[in-house]
Amino acid sequence: MPPEQAIRDWYNDTTSQPKPAPKATVQWRHIFTCWNAVELDFHRFGIDLADVLDTRDWRWFTLRVGDLLSDETSRLATTVKTLLTIEGEVPHV
Repeated sequence: MPPEQAIRDWYNDTTSQPKPAPKATVQWRHIFTCWNAVELDFHRFGIDLADVLDTRDWRWFTLRVGDLLSDETSRLATTVKTLLTIEGEVPHV
C-alpha cells in the first residue's frame, strides 16, 4: 500500500500537551471544617459520634471518614468538594 493511503498514527507530543491542574488533597482541616456533615453522615448509619469517639480508636474513625469521602453522594464529600472549590483548589475527593 502506498504511504499516502496508509493509516497514519496520530499522537500528541508530550511537550505540547497541557499540564493537568494540580489536584487538591483533602486534609483534616477540611474535614473538621465540615464537622456537621461528618456527624450527619455517621447518623445515617446509626452512629452517634458523641458516644463512639470515646470508645473507638482513631483508625476506626479514619477508615469511615475515608469511605464517606469516596462516596460522592455523602454530605461530607459534597461539602468538602464545595469547600475546596471556594478555596480555589481543584477538588480531588
